[in-house]
Amino acid sequence: SVTSNHYEWAAHNGNRAAARFVFVMNYRTGLPDRLVDASMSTSDNDVFHEIIRQTRPGTTWIFDRGYSRLETIKEIINQRGHVITRWNASYKWTLISRRKIRPDDTLQEGWEIICDEIGWVGALDNPGRAKYRRITCRHRETGKLVIVLTDLRKHRAAKLVDMYVCRWPIEVTFRHVKSSLGTVHFPVRSQEGVHNWLILIALSMIFIHLLANSVITGRLQPNQGLMAAHYPFKTYRRQVQTLLENEMFVTGVTSSR
Repeated sequence: SVTSNHYEWAAHNGNRAAARFVFVMNYRTGLPDRLVDASMSTSDNDVFHEIIRQTRPGTTWIFDRGYSRLETIKEIINQRGHVITRWNASYKWTLISRRKIRPDDTLQEGWEIICDEIGWVGALDNPGRAKYRRITCRHRETGKLVIVLTDLRKHRAAKLVDMYVCRWPIEVTFRHVKSSLGTVHFPVRSQEGVHNWLILIALSMIFIHLLANSVITGRLQPNQGLMAAHYPFKTYRRQVQTLLENEMFVTGVTSSR
């Protein structure tokens, strides 16, 4: 999200217009699957809601607690999807049962699972109220707690916590994108120009990832030149095609491909 008085076509956030675009990342590849133009909305939750509505049923969503509105979570589950997110302190919790912690449910060094529970989340008058699983982890030295909320009950607790932790590279990726690929200051002002600029950034992210992976795995030696990267370019082409096919534009509460 970049604010500037030059973006007259974007919704205003306070006194300034905000050019807001969202990358939807793929958990397995760590690459962007979709670029969403959210500049006509000022609510992250509304944008997230629209992305969910236009994603195939059965998708597992891993997201930060800032997006964890209970009505939205319930809609994901109604679409046969699944949710792994952080516990929000504003939730009302009513305990139903405690699950036994398995001896082999181990986390990375220094962390331990101290509680695995099933309960109602949300007040009685909340339309998003439903039963969920709450997993509490604690750092042995610092005492810091991390609480994960999910609807998945058959998976091991440690597996679900590990899956949530896997979203952290998204934060690292965006830090690099902002500092290295030109998303702090756009060289254009029109909505179409900003959108096209971000498409180029997304494609650059894919290319850099695949090229770096090629060097690391030995498929392309640093002195061989780009034309030697036959396999990475095939993968790159498929990923580019997927990104362009999945491109979405979100305007208020309606969306169109």
